Amino acid sequence: MEQFLTIISPLLRKGMTIVLICTMVLGVFVVIVNMVMVVIFPYSIDYGEGPLLDQAVRIHEGEPVYRASISESPYTITNYPPVFIGILSLFNSQESSSLLPGRILSILATIGSAWMIYQVVFLGYSDRLASWTAVVLFLVFPYVFQWGSFMRVDNLALFFAITSLYVMLRWQQKRWVILPVAVLLTLAAFTRQSYLLAAPFACGVYLLLKDWKRAFFLAGITLLLVGSLFTIFMITTDGGFWQHIGVANQNEFRWETVEWYFRDQLGGPFVIITLVSIFFWLMGWKHIDKWKLAAPFLTGAAVSALTVGKIGSSVNYLLELVSAMAISFGVLFAWLRQPEKETAKWLNHRIVHGLAVALLSMMAVAQLRTMLEIDLLEKLDSIKSRWAAWEELEQIEELIQEVPGQVLLTEQMNLLPQLGKRIYIQPFEYTQLHRDGTWDQVPFVAEIEKQHFDLILMHQWDGERWTDAMRNAIWHHYSAAGYLAQTVVYVPVSEGQTGSDVLECQPPSGWITPTSGAMGAFWYTRQAFIASGLPWGKTPVYAVADGILYHFPGWNGAVAIQHDDPLHPDQKIWTFYGSMRHPWNEEEEYIVDRFPMSFTGFPVEQGELIGYQGAVELPGTDLTSRLHFAVVPADESGFFPVAWWELPINPDAYQPDLEIDDPLAIRDTRTYLGIEGNTSSGSYVYWYPYRCVESLEGN
Repeated sequence: MEQFLTIISPLLRKGMTIVLICTMVLGVFVVIVNMVMVVIFPYSIDYGEGPLLDQAVRIHEGEPVYRASISESPYTITNYPPVFIGILSLFNSQESSSLLPGRILSILATIGSAWMIYQVVFLGYSDRLASWTAVVLFLVFPYVFQWGSFMRVDNLALFFAITSLYVMLRWQQKRWVILPVAVLLTLAAFTRQSYLLAAPFACGVYLLLKDWKRAFFLAGITLLLVGSLFTIFMITTDGGFWQHIGVANQNEFRWETVEWYFRDQLGGPFVIITLVSIFFWLMGWKHIDKWKLAAPFLTGAAVSALTVGKIGSSVNYLLELVSAMAISFGVLFAWLRQPEKETAKWLNHRIVHGLAVALLSMMAVAQLRTMLEIDLLEKLDSIKSRWAAWEELEQIEELIQEVPGQVLLTEQMNLLPQLGKRIYIQPFEYTQLHRDGTWDQVPFVAEIEKQHFDLILMHQWDGERWTDAMRNAIWHHYSAAGYLAQTVVYVPVSEGQTGSDVLECQPPSGWITPTSGAMGAFWYTRQAFIASGLPWGKTPVYAVADGILYHFPGWNGAVAIQHDDPLHPDQKIWTFYGSMRHPWNEEEEYIVDRFPMSFTGFPVEQGELIGYQGAVELPGTDLTSRLHFAVVPADESGFFPVAWWELPINPDAYQPDLEIDDPLAIRDTRTYLGIEGNTSSGSYVYWYPYRCVESLEGN
């Protein structure tokens, strides 16, 4: 057996080395392609890019970005210290601003971080394969792949942090090394404040194990630099600096979010690298010098990564941990590949070398596969929709350019500074401040009610970025005038304005659409929540075809109409109209008086007014004005099926099997109305533009 392993081990090592090199080449190619695609895309990809661009322009124009009061307009928060936006201010002004310089800076910082990881691993071992493996593992990790090109502060902060580790290792014997390391640590901290933990901890522990006096000297200089700059910023901003980077960042913390990221996102690589690192760290503490730096860095980065549990946090909170994992992986790989070791002689055997290369190569391949699966396959539709929305984003840009006054929006906030305007409110940040009791939203809501804004652009998934009061004010005082790039376009409501006309789609059924849907439609298990964007009780709802209308007892705000099925002769079909009431007062119905509650039907004609859009609080749907519409099969007697009786209060009243021919399954609403939509056979809610289609095939 040993002879077999002796023969197979070198072959395995060479084979897996070739696989590893091919994997690295493919990984780097994909990363470069992604970076190019992000750079040339002229619109915001991440929510935080817009505020950073706005802050850079304000600095260039001499405007304060750390205002002493965060309770007064403009309602903007500068979440991070000024290094990154200070650099951006050199390239952006009111006359000319763009996402391009910030994205290029982030890409350069990401590449710089990768190069510093290479240098840290290469130092002392001169193992290029292990060094490049660490670099590629860092670059292809989904978080770095996603975030490395965004115009965000994290990439530059990471570059400063890893560079401080390299400088510490490279010139550790020089007495002057303390000063540049302290400067780099300070730059990292004043780029992103959370970087004041892992790298300083790693450098401090590394020096402490060698010369405790120099360790305290490093700590002293770093604290002096950080403290001095902090004091200067506090004095020059009248305390506003801490208001922005401290008070405004205290969002709600959720441990379940931390658990999800560490279990489902970091997963196996984090566990394996951590356990292996701890094992070899303990075993070779005296003989592997870089473990004394890599291990504390990994520990500190893991602690810092726990802040991902804050609401609004994303994968950028894990970049430092990913870099620490890559460094640990590379150092371990390089050490195992050394021909002779002073400890654990069994590790010098070439069989162990071959198996180690195979194991670590398999981890690299697995990580690349994860990146390809998560970022290229699972998110392919998202990438396609981003590019497909280019034309509609240009239309949004034109809309903003045409209005003279203030514009509110969440996504694409970068358009405001690019068009010579200013961000008036960062809705997510101020929604969290309101929930924390730090900010009083009443004055701002009053501004919405008084229609102080010429245009409001609300992205379809903005549930946590606006308070209920803000959204209600928008829905009652603004009208949805369009739907572009998954964004509802609101304009001020003119006095006496009512809902727009229904679409005339001319489907095979001969039906008309029941109500205005300027805001689009939510789709849920083949049911449509058609939204006009107007206040409750303002948008008319009409009968889609001739039939007998029933306003069953107990059905507050809902009716059903029995029709002859136009697509299946000699059969009956029902249309359901729900949510036609006030969302919090079910007694306040928006159904016309001609249809009181009764088991007796009322004849209606196609296009006859039956009520007005209201709203009902249902799981997964927003509280915008809407009509809950569905096409329901008749039972054997042609009457409304008992299985669907609770439909007015529960869209899941009956769970049909939509994959088979279930006679009680809700019919395809799109086919009968001739509108675009999503079948939404699952429990997720989908928003789709409300428009006619020429062909229903494949829709």
